[in-house]
Amino acid sequence: MWNNLHLSISFIVSIGCIYICSVGFAQKAELVVQTGHYKKINHIIFSPDGKHLASASEDKSLKVWDLTTGKEFRTMRGHKRGVRKLAFSPDGKILASGGDRYDGSIIFWDWVTGKKLHTFKKAHGSHITVLKFSKDGKRLYSGSYREMKVWDVNTKKLLFKRNDSRKRSEEMLLKHSVNAIALSPNQKIFATGSGRSGSGGDIFLWDARTFKVIKHFDLKGSKSYATALMFSKNGKILYNTGPLGMVLGRNIKTGKIESSFENAGHGYPCPCGFSPDKKYVYSACASKWSIQDMKTGKPIYSVKDAIFGYSSIAFNITNQTFAVAGQSTSEKYLINLYYTQTGRFIRSLKGYPGQITSVQFSHNNFKIASGNYQRPTRVWEINGGGGFKNFVEGAYSKRGDITSTVAFSNDDKILYNGIQGRIYAWRTTDGKMIKRIMKGSHERRNIVLTPDGKNILHNSGSALLWDAKTGTSNGNLGRARNMTRSIAVSPQGNIYYAGGYKEIKRWDAKTLKELPALKPDGYIWEIAVSPDGKTLATRDFGVSLRDATTGALLKRLKGNNIQAPTFSLDGQLLAIAHGDDIKLLNATTFNVVHTLKSHTDVVNALHFSYDNRLLVSGSEDTSLKLWDVKTGKLVATLHALDNEDFIITTPELYYMTTKGGLKGVAFRVKDKVFPFEQFDLQYNRPDLVLQKIGYASKKVIKAYKRAYQKRLQKLGFNESRFNKDFHLPTVRLLTRKLPVNTSKKQLLFKIKAEDTKYTLDRLHVYVNDTPINGIKGIDLSRRRSQNLEQKMTLELSNGLNKIQVSVMNDKGVESLQETFEINYDGQKVTPNLYVIALGISKYKTKKMNLNYARKDAQDVVKALLQKKAQYTQIIVDTLFDKNATTVNIKKLKQRLNTTRVDDRVIVFIASHGLLDEKLDYYLAMHDVNFRNPSEKGLPYEDLEGLLDGIPARNKVLMIDACHSGEIDKQDRQEFKNNTNVGTISARGFTKTGQGKTKTTPKESSQKNSDDFDFDVADYKQVGLGNSFDLMKKMFADLRRNSGATVISAAGGMEYALEGNLWKNGVFTYCLLSGMKNKEADLNNDGKVMLSELQKYLKTQVPKVTNGKQQPTSRVENLSVDFRIW
Repeated sequence: MWNNLHLSISFIVSIGCIYICSVGFAQKAELVVQTGHYKKINHIIFSPDGKHLASASEDKSLKVWDLTTGKEFRTMRGHKRGVRKLAFSPDGKILASGGDRYDGSIIFWDWVTGKKLHTFKKAHGSHITVLKFSKDGKRLYSGSYREMKVWDVNTKKLLFKRNDSRKRSEEMLLKHSVNAIALSPNQKIFATGSGRSGSGGDIFLWDARTFKVIKHFDLKGSKSYATALMFSKNGKILYNTGPLGMVLGRNIKTGKIESSFENAGHGYPCPCGFSPDKKYVYSACASKWSIQDMKTGKPIYSVKDAIFGYSSIAFNITNQTFAVAGQSTSEKYLINLYYTQTGRFIRSLKGYPGQITSVQFSHNNFKIASGNYQRPTRVWEINGGGGFKNFVEGAYSKRGDITSTVAFSNDDKILYNGIQGRIYAWRTTDGKMIKRIMKGSHERRNIVLTPDGKNILHNSGSALLWDAKTGTSNGNLGRARNMTRSIAVSPQGNIYYAGGYKEIKRWDAKTLKELPALKPDGYIWEIAVSPDGKTLATRDFGVSLRDATTGALLKRLKGNNIQAPTFSLDGQLLAIAHGDDIKLLNATTFNVVHTLKSHTDVVNALHFSYDNRLLVSGSEDTSLKLWDVKTGKLVATLHALDNEDFIITTPELYYMTTKGGLKGVAFRVKDKVFPFEQFDLQYNRPDLVLQKIGYASKKVIKAYKRAYQKRLQKLGFNESRFNKDFHLPTVRLLTRKLPVNTSKKQLLFKIKAEDTKYTLDRLHVYVNDTPINGIKGIDLSRRRSQNLEQKMTLELSNGLNKIQVSVMNDKGVESLQETFEINYDGQKVTPNLYVIALGISKYKTKKMNLNYARKDAQDVVKALLQKKAQYTQIIVDTLFDKNATTVNIKKLKQRLNTTRVDDRVIVFIASHGLLDEKLDYYLAMHDVNFRNPSEKGLPYEDLEGLLDGIPARNKVLMIDACHSGEIDKQDRQEFKNNTNVGTISARGFTKTGQGKTKTTPKESSQKNSDDFDFDVADYKQVGLGNSFDLMKKMFADLRRNSGATVISAAGGMEYALEGNLWKNGVFTYCLLSGMKNKEADLNNDGKVMLSELQKYLKTQVPKVTNGKQQPTSRVENLSVDFRIW
């Protein structure tokens, strides 16, 4: 019987043959790092089918987001500056984008492929204010400052233009920016709206064939604007609205006002408009957005959000949702999705700001420091040491703070950085601040550490010198005329430099006396000194090479947007940033050796590694890139998603990331985007990433390689399956229109599964990563078919439902998951809580009795019963001591099969944890054979099987027993069996061989693991004890499981402790304390969520036991988080 899912299956058969579509394919995926926008979002718009959303930003990009998965699908760049406006063609195939005032172009895109179809260069003389396709898609209307044009989409010819920007006032028709264009239902008339800076504006009605003006409505004195326009369904009424004014509906023939009400939006800027179904008018002003009914003018709802300022709002008529773009209080640029009917929040499409302002390698090349805009200074450990550390004073939330420069001490133990005129010194090992050397103004200035590491040269409008150790001032050297940010120290440490207007001041570093100034021919914005100290590279009219003694001009490369001149350590190369590109120049001839292209925005900072092998670049696009100096090829790209998570990628699509960083990973295949799970097994390769960067030791790389191999072993996989012609079955959704939100509890949809080579074996359906038909899925093997169509009826959970469907062929190869998300916003179902508690203190083998196991289970039940108000009812089943047998436990499955999808299930067990000779794990039942745990012991798989395939999707299993964490059978080590000390005892027993030759722990471990051919220190360098621990930290667990989160009291080779000190097992003691005292309420919202409880236990239990016991998660469902307390 298939739980929770009803299917009707039909086969596609034609006479004499089976119809097979050619949908099996050699898979080629593209990695899409989910960076989002890092500057203001100017405009958002939904695709006509409602499945995608496009966004335009000041970061010079336009992005398309997949609304089914909430993932960024594609980024397109082609405008020289910010992108202001967007428009989809009616068939959804073309996306048009308009640039800002310095660009003025309109570009047509095939957004699925990312290809540029056509560009109208300088289409307007100012920024594009509106784009609008005709209903048949044959015309594009565009507006700008005092200008309006009409284009033929097929021929790309200009059909009409009206430009009043250079006319005298009395001759002007368009006196202001054309902010809105609307077409009548029959497409014979179009309206343009323009607004004045003070109040009011103008509306013109145009004949769409002759382009002659039919009517003019002057809004002066009407307390209304023409920021948005809309024709009524019959075309007789034209509505207009704008900020701080009225919503007016006027008869287009008579000009009479037919309807009038006040727009709820107040403020500026205040994007506003009308919904495509003509039912609503909306506005988003400052931190408040409002939706009003067009018939009555009454607000449906208004919501204030933690947004500094909204910049765009759009409606999706297909799925009755709308989106609002803005900037959050944490400086993130985001797009929030809401339901139209309820205003309930769906999700955020986020970006991660933090443009790179400065970079520097450590002297051993193992670290890179990066300064950032509005984000902490970071130190990246590129030798495998563990991502990055943040260097921040208190809560770093000051808007506009910029780290201007960074510098390592000679021994790399201290990092100095300049932030808005302030200088700080930090300890690189732990990120703690050592001292604040100076607290200055909020000007963005540079610092340079002298070669001997003793002094800091600081540009604070004057050239200041500070003692690097004590932080005391060593004097004010003076200033250059109209001094810029440019300061430098010669590599020999004997001369200080400061640049200004037609002057480079110099000082003797020993005497601090001023030397004769150099006289360049313009402003000097930056200075770099060659390694031999004989030449200067200056940023002026481009980049210039000058004699360091006379200032004579030796070479010059002219150009705009050139900055960050940097010499290689051998003096042979000069690197410069040229807009988005980087040029490596021969430092003598100034010939271009390599042009490095990959950044998508202005490059701000460059630095060569101290072995001259790599160049690091930092850009406005928020990324760091590593380049091979010899070949000019990209080595790796470093992305910081937030203050904790990162992704490092290579051009070959390999990446390394934190578990939390997986939220920033997606893969694009043709016109679809998939979450990380689909390709993570193939491309999440820290060993290959570190090997390519080249600064991790061979032993560290081997540690990561072993961790990766263990991951494959756990999944029963091998690398041979990753060839380029790897064949996949396919599954696709046949139902075209699925709601993004629904009030219906039952969801109906249809899928089609196919394989061109092999028969289909089984079908898997997941809701929020929970297999609704159990780990094994639905068996299709008896059907022996390569094609399958299925109608499905699925019961939705409260809130968001991430639904994934996949099919597996008879070779064990699984298709990509068809993924879509649906929010159930109907009547909420108050859940039941099912509690199963097992506590075994007394055993048939009496000498193995425990003191507190039964009490642990009783205390947990007692605590949970205090929360009856949260549930319809709490159903409790307990098994203690002699009643706790494998037979009785398996009977509990019948109870759990009566649960509902929204119910919550907590299974708690306190007992002995047992390992047999094969290191398989068992829970000790009352009558277990301790010498042979397989006799009447409960296998872990049977315990988790209680939760597999039951209707409830919110479920957690907690085990307070020894060895309850997952164990690596290859990295195992010998234990001491007797760990009972005083009043503290262990809940565990390890079956060891009898009559075998004794071996030392070292000998034993060497026999059983090939990880011990390198030092433990190599694992410690990556922060863990062995390759198995490393695997669990670095990789998400892709194994099939019941969808339950499993929290274990101790690691696979650890003991779980109990004692009089706690009157419980220590895990249970911390569990109860975290709930009852709300110590696990980490965000102080009055609730203890499952994720919070996990984090709390992982830190609190080791703290209480002085590191002797470390809880782990055997399995964690990252998609399910529910309230525990």
